[in-house]
Formats: sequence, C-alpha cells, structure tokens
Amino acid sequence: MDLSNFLSNERNIWPPFLIDVDGKYTSREVQLTIVIPTFNAANFISETLTRVKGFATAEILILDDGSTDDTIRVSKIIMNGHQNYGVFRLTHKGSPGQARNLGLQLARGKWVWFLDCDDVPIVNNVDNVLEVAGELQSTVCILGYLVRYDQGVVWGDSFDKNLFTKLCPSSYAIFSRWVLAPEIVRLSPHPSRNIYSREFLISRGLVFDVDENFEDGSFWPKALFLADNILLWNWPTTMYRVRNNSVTYSRELGRKLFLLTQFEKIFTEIGFRDSPFKNLWGATYLYGLEMISWPLSTLDSTMRAVYRKEARKVLDSVGGKWFVNSPTLNRKDRITIVKALLRFNCKRLALLCLIRVFR
Repeated sequence: MDLSNFLSNERNIWPPFLIDVDGKYTSREVQLTIVIPTFNAANFISETLTRVKGFATAEILILDDGSTDDTIRVSKIIMNGHQNYGVFRLTHKGSPGQARNLGLQLARGKWVWFLDCDDVPIVNNVDNVLEVAGELQSTVCILGYLVRYDQGVVWGDSFDKNLFTKLCPSSYAIFSRWVLAPEIVRLSPHPSRNIYSREFLISRGLVFDVDENFEDGSFWPKALFLADNILLWNWPTTMYRVRNNSVTYSRELGRKLFLLTQFEKIFTEIGFRDSPFKNLWGATYLYGLEMISWPLSTLDSTMRAVYRKEARKVLDSVGGKWFVNSPTLNRKDRITIVKALLRFNCKRLALLCLIRVFR
C-alpha cells in the first residue's frame, strides 16, 4: 500500500509541516515503534540505521527536520528492504520535538522508543524487555545505564551506572510509582534510554516541547512522575554519541545559560500550584538542581562566575518555602539540595531546607 495514501486516508494524518513521505507499510500489528528524528545527520546516521534495521519486526519512523545534506537519501538507501518503515520530510523547526510528536501520532506499536539519530543500539532486539514490561503492566521502561560513544571510544557514565545499579541490583526492578525510588529522577533524561507505553503517553497527553532544544529535559520528569509500574532493566541497550556542540557538552556560556531558562520553565510547568504535579515540587527542584549543576565542571573560572550569578537569580525566582515542605523529599534528598544550593551561594534557600532536615 502506498504510504502517502495510508497517511491521508487510514490514519488521517497529514499536518501542514509534513512535506513528503516514502517507505514501505505492512498492515500487521507491531509490538514496537522506533521514532528517529533527524537533522543533517548524513555523516553518522548510517551506523544508527544499520543497527535499527536489524529490528525486523519493529515499525521504524524516520522524521527529518528539513536537512540540507544527504540525510534523507542515506536513510532511504539503508532502510530499503525493511518491511515496515517510513522516511518523512518536514519543514525545518530547529528542535526534535515536532518530529517526535508526529512520530507518536503515527506510531502503531504498543511501545514507542524515541531514538536519537546519532545513538547506536547495542542489542539486536528488546523483545525480552517488552515481554517483562507487558507481564508487569509497566508504562515506562528505563533501559540500563548510559554508555557513551566519543570519537570511536566507548566508555561508561560512572555516576549513572552506579546509581542505576543501586536502584536495580539484579536483572530488573519494578516500582509501582517513582516516589518509591525517588532517586530515579537523578538518572539522565536521555530519550534513547526509555521506552514508553504508547497508550500511556496518549492518555496522559504527554508531548515534547516543539520550540526548544533540551525538550527531553522537560518531557522526562513529567512522564516519570505520572507513570505507573516503572521497569528498570539493568543492561545497557544503547550507546549515545557525545557531540561537543550539544547543550550538555558545549563549553559556550550562552548554551549553558539556556539550561537555566529550561529549569525555570520546567519548574513552572511541573511545580505550579494548580498543576497536577503540585506535590512534586521538591523532586522537581532536585531534578533541576542536578540539571543546572552539570555546567560547573565544564566552564572556566570567569564563565563559571557569570553562570553562578545567573543561576542564583533563577533559583531565587522559583525557590521558596513551598518546595521545602514537599512530602516527596526525604532527608538525604534535602541534604543533596542544600549542598547544591550552597554551590550557587543560595544561602537563604539552603538554610530553609536545612532547618527542615533537623525538624
């Protein structure tokens, strides 16, 4: 069946930013849909798609954000021969959010895996993970500790691995709610490590921010806080590529300051008094502090001083007594927050939190 006819007729989806589509469609139901947003990825996407093509029974959706290189041509060549894939050309938005959201709309799989175009699966399938997840009625699967891939060198993220192993000392662990293991929020929000129940995402109205980069930073805590039966699978499944121009690894002060605006936005969305997340302010604050503390180790002393000054402004603007009284924070979490606040010289907020520790 022609994929473009399928889109406009059966699924009745053809948004104005979708320009063209090519691929091959089969009518069978699928267990897994892999959604891959791309942009100017011709130099490295072949490695990703060659591995993804090995997921023979999965639906693979490649959504390109208006690349000006050969990303689409390379994608079509590599995916040729797979039985269920689509390559979609979109108008340029500048953020993966638009592509990911369309991928979720188009997906027919019971599970959805948002895989970045520069990440490389290191497993041939995730059928065993999804089988366990289905039996346990999980809504979010967190796939192992992070493995980084930097210029041909593979190395582990020691903090992430140690924390993950602590949370999941055996093959897998299941938590009925994230609050039973609040340290989960400290795991990296990298999208390629998580597989979501499609029904869960749709029923909860969870979508990615389409106007900003680091959109996974705001998506991850909301999905985590709303999820039932979170499955942690203690085995790495994906290598993610370290790129020096990313928000996380860039040494440019402007890109680091962007993290501060994202934290403020996340905290406003999740911690707003009338939001469904209003009891999660403490956990959100902890998550945000972890997020904005990353740049301190990558900036020189002059830029670090500027960053700390701007960070204090943001922390003061969103801080207050309300997060201190959050029922989701235990003593250890509060001490972690105190230490983080002192790194930014936010003495008043640190004192508020410290007083609560010894009540």
